[in-house]
Amino acid sequence: MRGRVHRIDLEFWEKPELQAIANLGLEKLVLSVADSLLEKFAIESLGSPLLMQAICLHMCYHQGIEEPERRKTGKEHSISSDDFLEILRSTVAVTDCRTAYKILSSGPMRRGQPRNTYLTNDGNYRDVYELILIASASDPPRLSIEYEEIKDRINMLVRDDAPQGSSILRALKSMVKIVKQSLDRDRVIDWDADRRTIDFPDPHFLFFLRQDIPENLR
Repeated sequence: MRGRVHRIDLEFWEKPELQAIANLGLEKLVLSVADSLLEKFAIESLGSPLLMQAICLHMCYHQGIEEPERRKTGKEHSISSDDFLEILRSTVAVTDCRTAYKILSSGPMRRGQPRNTYLTNDGNYRDVYELILIASASDPPRLSIEYEEIKDRINMLVRDDAPQGSSILRALKSMVKIVKQSLDRDRVIDWDADRRTIDFPDPHFLFFLRQDIPENLR
């Protein structure tokens, strides 16, 4: 196909661009929502206009809005913190990432001794593969996370001794192999050894992680 196709690089959207999606829709619906809430939606959209549209749609579902309001009162729709989380959790239905999460959190096939586990702040024992995914989903949300930051996030998750850096690096390399072997073209996570950075090429996977992992661990 060389010479017959034209490559188009699609960048992730910036926060103001994502907020513009919401503002255009709100104008058509004659609705008013606090800018601070729209900014939070944009942050959780992780640079994806599709996610921003889905979040706005589920906000309308949550508020019972099916058509433009006939009277423009200027009153903002009040959305509490609990409402905000409920909207995000309902939006996760558009991200079918359960299989990818299960495969990556399980790690490679175990041989010999059982894998080391670590006591986390919620009272559960988790191995290094689970810790990497939980740490990646922690605040603040980033599509690229440097290795040192992942280590710091993991240290904050565990109560006692955290996994050694060498263990984390081995797990990251194994996760990349798992993606290539088991998930085919579904590149949900990548490890750049030169930049020492974890990348999430698909924002939907990171969005799924953030909504699936318990809030008290984020």
